[in-house]
Amino acid sequence: AGIRDDPSFDMEVADKWGCHGIAVDPSVDHNSHLHPKVTFHNIALNVIDGNEDMLHSKGLNTMENWWYASVPGISKALGMEHVE
Repeated sequence: AGIRDDPSFDMEVADKWGCHGIAVDPSVDHNSHLHPKVTFHNIALNVIDGNEDMLHSKGLNTMENWWYASVPGISKALGMEHVE
């Protein structure tokens, strides 16, 4: 699930644990810097590698205007070495 209109969980985790994170939701717009350690990205994430073409051909992408990325793909693109 995306953050929708409430990024408070992501910001609380960053405050409490001092970790960096990304918040995602393709259905809303937010400032890209929600918190000094949390950035927002207007995309949908998949937990496995895949690509937009594969999602369209399988009929899994019902929102054709949404940009999809995999967790491994976005982690690599953002230079994140460790993801939990």
